[in-house]
Amino acid sequence: RMMGHYRRHLGEAALARLTPGDPEVWLGLLAELRTLTAADLAPDAPAAQDFFRRWIVASNAVSGGDPEINRQAHAAWMEAIKEPSSAATLPLGKAEIDYLTRLGTD
Repeated sequence: RMMGHYRRHLGEAALARLTPGDPEVWLGLLAELRTLTAADLAPDAPAAQDFFRRWIVASNAVSGGDPEINRQAHAAWMEAIKEPSSAATLPLGKAEIDYLTRLGTD
């Protein structure tokens, strides 16, 4: 289901430019994001900012560092989390997506 959101927001040309991320890195980041979200650690806390820096590094490895692709991918996730049939298949919930968004804007 997520691929449909990516296609809608990124388009086929941008999708073709993506490179697979390291699954172990992403599994670790997802687990850490769940922990940080549950703790509601302040976005400006050093541990939260360190996590966000590593999240951006991992995201840039997938997107080639293209800020437009990163923005579009974020929009795809925001759309997916609002659609119940897609949200049920995601490795993150709305709380984690909201927390991640706060890290990038606070």
